[in-house]
Amino acid sequence: MNMSSMKKALIAGVMGTVAMTGFTYLASMIHLPKADYAAFFTSQFGSSVGWLAFLAAGVVMAHFFGSFRKKLPFHSWKRGVLYAAAIWGVVQMILMPIFGAGFFPGTALTAFGALLTLAAYGATVGYLYDH
Repeated sequence: MNMSSMKKALIAGVMGTVAMTGFTYLASMIHLPKADYAAFFTSQFGSSVGWLAFLAAGVVMAHFFGSFRKKLPFHSWKRGVLYAAAIWGVVQMILMPIFGAGFFPGTALTAFGALLTLAAYGATVGYLYDH
């Protein structure tokens, strides 16, 4: 990995994580259940370490996106949203059961809120990688 791709992953990952966190707090204002990934990380690792782990996960996911983004259809933010939908599927079908929450926990509205939250991340990452 060269310095340019590391810099892109860092910037896109942090900004995508900020966008996702902002959407999480906006979601309650538009009557969507909160899909608060930051709260999950802080509940697992404590406040400071949890936030750092949350940001680090955003950067790592942005790096993965950068590694194969040219193989995905679409461009810019649309490509990022597609990537976010794939992340959402993995989270709902693999990670949630591992942490004891079951497949697609909650209501359909909760799952939709989680998808929108990750879409905010993906759109931001996709846009920043292409611009």
